[in-house]
Amino acid sequence: MDSAVTAEVTPTQGAGETDAPLPGPAEQDYRLAFDSAGTGLALLRLSGEWIAANQMLCRMLGYTEEELRGTSFQQLTHPDDLHAGRDELPRLVQGQRSSLTLEKRYLRKDGSVLWVRLSVGVARNQKGEALYYVSQFEDISEHLALRQALLSNEQKYRSLAQNSPNIILRYNRLGQRIYANPEFERIRGFPDVPSIERTSSQVPHAQPIDEDFRAQLQHTLSTGTAATQLLESKDPYSGRAVAFMCSLTVEHDDNADISGVLVMAQNVSSLRQQERAENARSAIFQVMVTDGALQTVLPLLSTYLEVLTPEFRHAIVFKTEPGSDNQPAPSDDPLSIQACLAADLNRFPGFFEQRRLIDDLQSDAAHLSFSAPARQAGYRSGWLEPVVNSSGRTLGVIVLFIYGEQPLHDQDRKYAQMASHIGSIAWERCAALDSLAQSERRYREVFDHTQDMLCLLAIDVDQRLSCLEANPILCQMLARQHADLIGQPLEQWLPSDAAQVVEAICQHCIAVGAPIELDAHLPCGERSYFIHFNLVPVADTNGRLHRMVCIARNITDLREIQRNERARQQEIGTLVENSPDGIARLSPSGKLLFINPALERWLDRPQARLLHKRLLQILPRNLQSQLFQDALIEAVETGQPLEHEYVLGGRQRMQRVYHISLVPEQDVQGRISTVLAVVRDISKLRMAERRLATLNNQLRQLMSSRESAREEERKLIAQEIHDELGQHLTAIRMGTSLLRFQYGEQVPQLSEQVTRLLQLIDQTVQVVRNISTSLRPSILNMGLVAALEWLTDTFRQQWGIACDLQIPRQPVQLEDAAATAAFRIAQESLTNIARHAEASRVRVSLEKTAVGWSLEISDNGKGFEQRGLSGKTLGLLGMRERGLTLGGTTHISSKVGGGTTVQLKVPAPRSSDS
Repeated sequence: MDSAVTAEVTPTQGAGETDAPLPGPAEQDYRLAFDSAGTGLALLRLSGEWIAANQMLCRMLGYTEEELRGTSFQQLTHPDDLHAGRDELPRLVQGQRSSLTLEKRYLRKDGSVLWVRLSVGVARNQKGEALYYVSQFEDISEHLALRQALLSNEQKYRSLAQNSPNIILRYNRLGQRIYANPEFERIRGFPDVPSIERTSSQVPHAQPIDEDFRAQLQHTLSTGTAATQLLESKDPYSGRAVAFMCSLTVEHDDNADISGVLVMAQNVSSLRQQERAENARSAIFQVMVTDGALQTVLPLLSTYLEVLTPEFRHAIVFKTEPGSDNQPAPSDDPLSIQACLAADLNRFPGFFEQRRLIDDLQSDAAHLSFSAPARQAGYRSGWLEPVVNSSGRTLGVIVLFIYGEQPLHDQDRKYAQMASHIGSIAWERCAALDSLAQSERRYREVFDHTQDMLCLLAIDVDQRLSCLEANPILCQMLARQHADLIGQPLEQWLPSDAAQVVEAICQHCIAVGAPIELDAHLPCGERSYFIHFNLVPVADTNGRLHRMVCIARNITDLREIQRNERARQQEIGTLVENSPDGIARLSPSGKLLFINPALERWLDRPQARLLHKRLLQILPRNLQSQLFQDALIEAVETGQPLEHEYVLGGRQRMQRVYHISLVPEQDVQGRISTVLAVVRDISKLRMAERRLATLNNQLRQLMSSRESAREEERKLIAQEIHDELGQHLTAIRMGTSLLRFQYGEQVPQLSEQVTRLLQLIDQTVQVVRNISTSLRPSILNMGLVAALEWLTDTFRQQWGIACDLQIPRQPVQLEDAAATAAFRIAQESLTNIARHAEASRVRVSLEKTAVGWSLEISDNGKGFEQRGLSGKTLGLLGMRERGLTLGGTTHISSKVGGGTTVQLKVPAPRSSDS
């Protein structure tokens, strides 16, 4: 590449300087050669002015020769190069050197820069004196540009190699490494091949040696073929797997011979790790799709976490299996980290709900059982990552265990979080599959066991229907096997007439394009059916109807029931219309909604004037009407049937009594919608009851008078027997005793006879006493309390049964009739206990109450069944009647095995002036 350079000459004054043309015998040939030269030629004075310049130099500088003669080389030299060669030019002029070559810049006429290689010589005379400079200019601008570009590129490439994140190596043709960038020294694990000829035993073990890489390098040097190779090895310090993608490119020398191999290696360890992690993650999701069981997913999730965090050990534990309350299958070793962590997760759930760093397992997790086996395994700390579902519930936990001072980076925490997220997805997926399986089982159970006929019909492009699925009840209804229906058109499994009806209904549903519901009559041979259809069309993703769900219910019997119900309703309507009782239907607020003719006659007003009016607008405004309104409100509020009596009185007619039964009626929502009232005229019944009550009262008064007369008669007879007969027997006994004293010694036989007579007299006296006591105990004359004491003592002595008597502290003053009736009830009760109760203890209590007094006799005997005995046992009936005659009540309660209680309650007698 040619460049023009102006020689920088220091001006020198000498005798040899002249402006005359150059002498020489061949000046013309010289000039021709001078102008035709391929390089720039110039003659310059020692002071620097131009003497002559050929055409090439004029083109190079852009000046004409005349213009150059008017200037000097100093004026055309680039300012930065004015000092170039200044020290060497004097030596050249003085002859200390023969020539001078240098590179410098000149300024062209247009102002651009011209790089030249300047060769300067000195023309001398015969005396050796310097005459002028002879300069040769070679344009080297392009050459310098190329050289500068090459140098720049070399610096750039070297900078790239030095700062490249990839490993760059150069090997010579002998396989010896001649260059390695700093990345090679920084990254550990790349195979080192210093020389193919050297054995592995001669190579330092700072880097591992890969025989495959050695063989590939040798193959590339021998064949000259570029290659790409994946190298996988281990970091000799951390033991982590590393991977490099190597590109081997052949280098050639100037003769096109192989001079070496350029190796560029990219560390793809993270890419390989991501690839393995992606493969592990894909395996997890593949299992989720095909299997879904949590126990199948967990090992794959563990593998995924191992790929992401190979320098850490981990444990993954879930609380329960989806769809069950049981913990996942326990570890084979109950003392393992996994088993202990599972126990801790259930015992201390709050500890595992937040992600945390356990700085020291011994101090921060001393209360957790997994801490001990973890420390025995050499772990010092750990990172806890909970597995949380979308609703925030903690499902399980992932723990990354850390050895010694091993650092835990944010990326490792993110990896644990990613695994936690996948674990949550796996759990919820498993739960969803379990729920889907349960739903499928439930739907299948409904499909198989419902009493409705179900089938799924397929609709082809021509809208022809065929059966895809049918439930058992449909097969049973059609008397066909399940396999006989699948894939068959309607006319193959339905009678022809019925198939036409069903086909028409289905085509109507297809035309409507929406669910329909209707009843249809299906003729099936000798018998016809009424079927209720529910048809639901189903569209595919393109919107075309391709399925139809058919739900059919046999309502033939229901139709018959409805027909019978209508007939029954007609009969009931006839009964209501002709019923002698009044029947009405009322609203909850008391409006009259319906009345039958009987009630219309009783109210003596036409139906049109009664309907939709309130009760208080129809009935007289009195207390009876208000009570009836209150009874209606109570029936509505309680929802229970209620009975009420309504008394209707009048001045011109007799009093009427109506028995009203109020029955609340509910709607389908269970709310009270109406109240049915059945009204019956019981005026004659109540009149008969009053007459019967009057007769009963008269009879009871008669019986009371009769009983009082009997008691009085018994009292007189007992008194006569006790007083008269007793005195006579006493006199007889005294006379007989005197006979023994007077004549006993004289007539020994008389003494024995008298003794027998005395015994007979004593027996007779006892009989008289018993008769007198049976008629009326004389102790009654001392009051009821004394009589009860005597009665209970006699009962204990006669029957040997424990009998407790409780009497009030204050005396009870009763009339003779009341005391006698109470005594007779107690006497009858104790007699029944002795004869029938088989009791071991009896309790008799007399007490005063706030309204009167009461007498109670109870035992612990075997009791009896009260139903059906009231009219058959005169003793019980007599006790009740005695209570009624006193104005009180006698209540008898008993149950089998629970004893019997007789309780007499009598109100206090009203004062005479009340």
